[in-house]
Amino acid sequence: KGIGLAVDTDEAVRWYRRAAEQNFATAQTNLGILLAFGTDIRRDYVAAARWFRAAALTGDPVAQANLGLLLANGQGIKRDPVEAHAWLILAAEGDANGAAYRDRLANQLDEREIAAAARRASVLRKEIKTRTPRPGRAQPRPTADFRRIELTAQRDLKTLGLYAGAVDGIVGGGTRAAVRAFQRRPGLPATRR
Repeated sequence: KGIGLAVDTDEAVRWYRRAAEQNFATAQTNLGILLAFGTDIRRDYVAAARWFRAAALTGDPVAQANLGLLLANGQGIKRDPVEAHAWLILAAEGDANGAAYRDRLANQLDEREIAAAARRASVLRKEIKTRTPRPGRAQPRPTADFRRIELTAQRDLKTLGLYAGAVDGIVGGGTRAAVRAFQRRPGLPATRR
């Protein structure tokens, strides 16, 4: 949205991708939305379908609705109206748009297809219940992964000339000061985080 900054879709994609790769369902959904429907970037329906499926399998109704739309239209994934309807049945349980899309697609299906979609939705519902994480929550990661992120942040801050300490993955006063200095550069409020 560019709140406090100029809109930079490429940068948004980069950050959403980093979070999506760490299994953060909301980031997976947002990345899929940008890739499928973004206006400032080259659309990539294949990647969007992959990210929507990953988030949909955590129970994210927005991802389920968008995956259903891609399946219904054959965008980035083989057209499969029954599978699309199954995902839209699930999406409708938590997303008003999902319900509208489900009803619209149902008008194009016969009774046999609707019944098959309902059975498939039941199977998917059970699969989703056995999976983690839940929507919007990243899976716990080993401490080494957090340290790698901190190392990357320190390295990037050093490259920008904001951090003079050792790149060791240990967040201390120097790292915090560099983060606050970085936040002030684009006009973001400096925090203690």
